[in-house]
Amino acid sequence: MDLQEYLAESRGLTEARAKGGMAGAWDIIGTSGDHDQCERCGKSNLKKCVVMQSRDHADESGEIYVGTRCAAILKGRGESSKSQAFMWKKAQEAQRDHAKASDMKTLKRITGSRFYKQLKIAAGSKGPDRSRVVTNSIDRMSRDTNMKPDEIRAYLSGRGWKGI
Repeated sequence: MDLQEYLAESRGLTEARAKGGMAGAWDIIGTSGDHDQCERCGKSNLKKCVVMQSRDHADESGEIYVGTRCAAILKGRGESSKSQAFMWKKAQEAQRDHAKASDMKTLKRITGSRFYKQLKIAAGSKGPDRSRVVTNSIDRMSRDTNMKPDEIRAYLSGRGWKGI
């Protein structure tokens, strides 16, 4: 099933859900600043775009980008401004939760590396070989975690590590 067929089918399901039959069969994934057009109603120049996924197509990449009004309708909450504000709040929460989960995955990858302890010791030392040992530890950690050395440095710097 290509994207156009999926969207056509989801719009048909949406109308049934909006009438009360299958309300709430959509999950809020997050927000998007990259899209400014609702894929459900076609409204353009959206200020707020909610990313949703159909539970019927959760195994596929069945994400759609909709405005807050259509998000409220898809969730079976009606079209009121209060419902739209609630949908936007839920979308922002979902986005934050996704970012936290991603951050935790990165943290586990780095701290799970067999070279993390060596890097931690080297970063805290003040000896003449400190820079070389830190660089070698990051390079080894890079191979161990399949991350780029700059990604590791940026992540650790963002968490308060100095001199990495």
